[in-house]
Amino acid sequence: MSFRAGFLRARLSNGRVIVRDTSNTRLFARFNSQVVSVAVENRREQSAPKSRLQRYVDTLINATGQVDVINQYYPALSWEASQIGSASNSTPSPSLSPLNSSPSLRPTSSLSEEHVEKMLETLAASGRPIDLQRIEEILADMSDIFGMVPTAETHTAIIRGLLLRRNMLTILLWFKNMPLKPGGVSPTLEHYHMFLEAAPEFTSFKGMRNIISDMRKDGCSPTSETYKILLRAWWKLSPSPPPPSHIAQARIFEEMREQGLGYDPSIPDFLSSAYVAQGLDRWASDITDSYNVIFSSHLSSQEVLENKWIPRLSHVLVNDGFRAALDLYAEYVKEGGCASSRIFDTLLRYCTTRDRLHRIAKVLGMQPGRPQWSMLITEICRQGLMDEAFEVYEESKAAGIAPDATMIAPLIRGLFHHAGSPPPDSVVDTAIELYNDFKHASAALNLSTDGGRSAFSPGTDIYHTLIRNLTKSQNRQKYSPFMKTLLNDLLSQGIDIHRVAASITTIRMRLAGDEKEAFKEYQRGRLNLDRSGYESVLDAFCRISLQGNLSVPSLSLYFNIVKDMKKAGHGITVTVYNIILRHFGQIGTKAKTDPNYIHLMGKLVGVTRRVHDLITLDASIEPDAMLWNHLMDTYQRLGCFADAWRVWDQMSISGRFDHVSVSIILDACGHAGATHLAQQVIQRLKRDGYKLNLHNYNAWIECLCRLNNLNQALKVLCLEMVDDVLPDLDSVRIVRSFAKRPDIEVEILMRIRQYQPKLYVSLPDVQLEGLIS
Repeated sequence: MSFRAGFLRARLSNGRVIVRDTSNTRLFARFNSQVVSVAVENRREQSAPKSRLQRYVDTLINATGQVDVINQYYPALSWEASQIGSASNSTPSPSLSPLNSSPSLRPTSSLSEEHVEKMLETLAASGRPIDLQRIEEILADMSDIFGMVPTAETHTAIIRGLLLRRNMLTILLWFKNMPLKPGGVSPTLEHYHMFLEAAPEFTSFKGMRNIISDMRKDGCSPTSETYKILLRAWWKLSPSPPPPSHIAQARIFEEMREQGLGYDPSIPDFLSSAYVAQGLDRWASDITDSYNVIFSSHLSSQEVLENKWIPRLSHVLVNDGFRAALDLYAEYVKEGGCASSRIFDTLLRYCTTRDRLHRIAKVLGMQPGRPQWSMLITEICRQGLMDEAFEVYEESKAAGIAPDATMIAPLIRGLFHHAGSPPPDSVVDTAIELYNDFKHASAALNLSTDGGRSAFSPGTDIYHTLIRNLTKSQNRQKYSPFMKTLLNDLLSQGIDIHRVAASITTIRMRLAGDEKEAFKEYQRGRLNLDRSGYESVLDAFCRISLQGNLSVPSLSLYFNIVKDMKKAGHGITVTVYNIILRHFGQIGTKAKTDPNYIHLMGKLVGVTRRVHDLITLDASIEPDAMLWNHLMDTYQRLGCFADAWRVWDQMSISGRFDHVSVSIILDACGHAGATHLAQQVIQRLKRDGYKLNLHNYNAWIECLCRLNNLNQALKVLCLEMVDDVLPDLDSVRIVRSFAKRPDIEVEILMRIRQYQPKLYVSLPDVQLEGLIS
């Protein structure tokens, strides 16, 4: 076969060289290799843009919350996509973009609208000039490159990020220029409400009034909800006392009426409750009257009469009691008034018994509904009467009331509030049962489990309370399935996730396998964290070391989170150091008592000293007594008495100590056998005229007992604690616990009977039987 014939049989197919029917492979080997090289190079040149584009897309998909990565890779992606667009289509259609036009050039995965919005929010939260410029570039590219048109939701993501940054001028400029940006979107009512909800954190009440003025200029009419946000913020911003003035609030009512807004009973109810909470019942009545007068033309004669009598009923109920309020209700009926839900609520206020609920129902001739049962449960829980609250809850269900968030939330809050930390399994199990009741009832009523309310609604409160306390539970394995279910439920509801971002992030960290995985979960959710959110994340990160096998939290990862907190514009506080020191102390206490973890003690001492150095060098904080107490207590738990004493000495010289500090150092002296130093502490305090409290005296008594000075401890209990501070049962328990023989215990009790007779007679009789004749 000739050279030419062999060459003609070489075919190039899809970048591959195929040689058919070659009888002499050697003859063609050299030339064929050249053809292959040319073809491969050709294909590499054709596929290179696609390969680079895919890398950029994949990188950004995985880093939508990392501002530095976005700034590094987005310009490259934009340029690469524009090159593909111009190369693949000489007459591009406006309906196609470089990322969705040609299948041969399309990446295997692409940036979705959600990814783009997340990037925009990340850049906005960073808020540097370069970040804001990148936002402008992305908005300009959305149509041409991504095939998306900027919408109101796009700007919602940007505004959410800007609000996290809290730069008032930047936000105002964004609202002003929105219609001029790609997409031509004007600010919506939702945008303005987001702005107003966050505004008290970085502007004044006057600034908020200006925002509402801008709303009207932009053709976005304020609603009753707008003014409710404004009034709530005013109370939040006002010094207490005094609250906002009646005259100024009346001007707002008149403005609402001029805007054509109707009567909204929730506004006077909120204001009245706010005044009553400060003990200003007369002011509550006056502000309600003012609102009702201004909106009198919007009310029926029955509503006018009701508004006139409700403040009187409330005043009599508070000052003269329930019976007097029922007598006044009879006068209201004689004047032509009728029973209503608002009247029922007024008479039920501060009620803590079912009997009163049923009596009101009988007098009014109407059955209590869900709002009334909810009010009763909430008030009983507020009083700490949890058994009674659960009985009321069961009775309400028996009466056919399907439990909603307003009934369940106070029960779950009350459970955990009285359970301590960590909560026992029995409490967690009960809370889960309540949540399931709520979930099933909501499904039966075809309602959102968030109750269709805002993120501050009781529904969100349920999620937040459960997540916060589940992350404290020590039985991680048992509750992990429920935590996953809870997280899925939360994400499936129409809830503003950013309001509970910290809770979501901490539960994901808790479910992570180890510190590194937990840190990755934190990085995914860090964008939406505020200062308290960061503090929750730091606490959750430390708790991982207490799960399963004990370990020491990674200082480098912990302070990487602190560094992010600072970059996000949240000032570093002493809480950052308190959190990690508290956990070091807890780990040390467990490690000392468990031979399997005693090896951790050396590392714990090292990291504690490192944190001590950081506190000393951190110019951004002013260490307070609580921080030094945590440090001193941690050293004491780790058996480092010399370090603890140095901290106390520094506190004592500077005068920055409190009663807790005194108890800690006395406890440390007792465990270290430092008799001389313990006496030095007491002598210096007495010389300076420092008044010990009961806890200090008990710490001093225990210290003396540990130092084998029982006689001196009894002298303190019997002779020194006779004026302002008297001993209690705990004082006696301490000295008796160090009595090594029955005759010594008898001697202790005889001295107490002689010098502290009132305390003696309060001792349990059972323990005295047979000891003293």
